[in-house]
Amino acid sequence: PDDRNTKAGSGPKKGELHDGLQAIGAPGPSTRGWIPRPSPGIVGDPGPRWKGFRFGALSLNAEVRTPSDRNPSTPGEYRGAMTYRLIADQTSLSEVQPSIQSHPRIALDCEAAGFHRYSDRLCLVQLSTSEATYLFDPMAVDPSTVLAPILEDPSIEVVMHGADFDIRLLQRDLGIGLKGLFDTQIAATLLGARAFGLASLLEEHLGVKLSKKHQRADWAQRPLPEAFLEYAADDTRHLLSLAEILSDRLRSLGRDAWAEEEFRAQEAIEWVEDSTDPVTRLKAARHMTPRQVTSLRAALAWRDEIARKRDRAPFRVVGDQVLLSII
Repeated sequence: PDDRNTKAGSGPKKGELHDGLQAIGAPGPSTRGWIPRPSPGIVGDPGPRWKGFRFGALSLNAEVRTPSDRNPSTPGEYRGAMTYRLIADQTSLSEVQPSIQSHPRIALDCEAAGFHRYSDRLCLVQLSTSEATYLFDPMAVDPSTVLAPILEDPSIEVVMHGADFDIRLLQRDLGIGLKGLFDTQIAATLLGARAFGLASLLEEHLGVKLSKKHQRADWAQRPLPEAFLEYAADDTRHLLSLAEILSDRLRSLGRDAWAEEEFRAQEAIEWVEDSTDPVTRLKAARHMTPRQVTSLRAALAWRDEIARKRDRAPFRVVGDQVLLSII
């Protein structure tokens, strides 16, 4: 995939849509695997100077700074036309709740750790309003008390891109059942876009070019480097503007009702634990004898145990081809 919109989870592949999309002539979604998202460039003039504004008492704390105060070691930095604030303790969580709940539309994204870690646990939640961007660290503080009333309110529009895996993460890790979804990937597909990744759509409609410098970031590491936080903040900054453009085009083509149907179907996605026999994921197993399949299953279980203990993605312990070569 060429964009920062791809992750993989159990159940339907990310990008799979409700039955009937192909019948209207829209290009079908691509099959994609999970890849952490890289950072876009900064677009727009600097906004208000928020100084002397602190985040809490954890190791990730810092002041929100203006560009002239830039310190590469400071995580919560002012960037571009909007600010971002890292929420890593209960005090900060309580402070931002009123300002977030006052907006009828928000943009949302999630970062997980599956590419590097054994578990694809939720590591960061990015939320943008029309005024600011907030980065919630669920590994430091439980943000569900603030996020649940917003994300479960169908009157608040939640703009996401390729939301299916993130919806599962929010449900599994925070117990949140998202409502009010507007998925820009689904919207672009219904409009017949040939390239409907986030990077392609932002460049086409807003002239925003996304960098891929941190495409394979480890979001579970702490403290998160400033560059990762900048990348994460940029991930939702332009979604509201993009959604407005796509929404207008859906209405002009009379396809807004189709989009609503797909959005509501997407909201119904649920997290399902993967109980698939790991042997079935390897094509080479089709040509093995029963004895070889048994050996392969034992080897995969051995790898899984080590990966779990080390908190590493299984393929980072030993690759599939290495296991197959010794069976």
